[in-house]
Amino acid sequence: CSDCKKTICSDCSENYIVDSIYGSRNFDEKLEYCNKCYPRAKDRQKNFFNEYVAAAAAIKVSRYGNIKGQKVSKDLGEVSTSLWHNSVEDAKSELKYHAYKKGGQGIVDFWYEVHKEKETAGYSDNGNPYYKTVTYFSASANAVTLQEKNFKSNRFKTKKKKRAA
Repeated sequence: CSDCKKTICSDCSENYIVDSIYGSRNFDEKLEYCNKCYPRAKDRQKNFFNEYVAAAAAIKVSRYGNIKGQKVSKDLGEVSTSLWHNSVEDAKSELKYHAYKKGGQGIVDFWYEVHKEKETAGYSDNGNPYYKTVTYFSASANAVTLQEKNFKSNRFKTKKKKRAA
């Protein structure tokens, strides 16, 4: 069992479940659970998705060292993606989640890398392979806490002139 680490033998093989439980290190990983541990694993998956959605809504992102209208109060360190993603938005969502887990309210200095790989797409009638290029993205940023800036603007105030007596 992936949760309680008990060995699943051939005698009890009908009493276990194979499922993709997200929230693990690899999003496509198939894990085996005994009947006792499976409901707990599904609850953890639900909690993981709730946190992921909350992070995506709460965290502000900037490619530069500041966020408009906000003051960076504390730098919490670098966050980076652990996987290659199919889009920049997916990589950004993972960064938001990592910043949220660190207690951050934003990520600054956001940047991403493009990774291109050739994969065999098939074979011609002659037996020669033909390839397709697959693009993946990874990203990195700094997690920060934020404060509202105090704007004291004199833009609309005019000084009153003293009248000569």
